[in-house]
Amino acid sequence: GNNAVEGGGDEAAAVAAATPERQEKVRLETKAATQLGFLQFVNLYSLLSPKTPAEKKYEFLFKALDSDDNRTLEYEDMFLFYRLTLGAKLSNEVLGEITRVAMDKVGEDSGLHNE
Repeated sequence: GNNAVEGGGDEAAAVAAATPERQEKVRLETKAATQLGFLQFVNLYSLLSPKTPAEKKYEFLFKALDSDDNRTLEYEDMFLFYRLTLGAKLSNEVLGEITRVAMDKVGEDSGLHNE
């Protein structure tokens, strides 16, 4: 069966083509993260504390997902997030549908803004 949302096949194909570049960026950032100094590690680890306000955790996650640092989570950012969290077993069409549905719920036209 076709799991793509109507008219969404081109988007999924475009994201699939861009995903290796974004995955490389994530790999490089992960490599850089392995080179944290002690204080940077403590700051990062403190985000996991139950005492850390949820707002700080959300802000960190948002910044981590905003791959081009434009303070907007775009379709490609969210597609990669779902690819990384849900795994490689799901097809691009299914991940595209999940991404579109999620973004539609919050207002795809304006994107997800952090202002």
